[in-house]
Amino acid sequence: MVKLVHHEKPVNKTLHHRKIEILAVLTLLIGSLSFLIYSYCSHDANNPLCRCLLCTLNHTPEDGEYLYNRYLVVISITWAALIFGTLFVILYHIERKKKK
Repeated sequence: MVKLVHHEKPVNKTLHHRKIEILAVLTLLIGSLSFLIYSYCSHDANNPLCRCLLCTLNHTPEDGEYLYNRYLVVISITWAALIFGTLFVILYHIERKKKK
């Protein structure tokens, strides 16, 4: 007869791993936000072919036109970095309360 036992692996992340996680999230967040701000500020009203963030998001596609939003990936990375950053902060505070 086999007895099944649930074993939980202890999750002990070192400070080095936490720093790498935080640096990765901050790098993604700062990089994607700076790209979006640069694109927003590079609007040229005199250029009818301007492909900045404002013109791309305000463009109404015509019938049968495929609208490719090249900023969608950057916006998704920004939101993911914000969500993971918030989760890291919440988990940090939960672990701090458990240690006290």
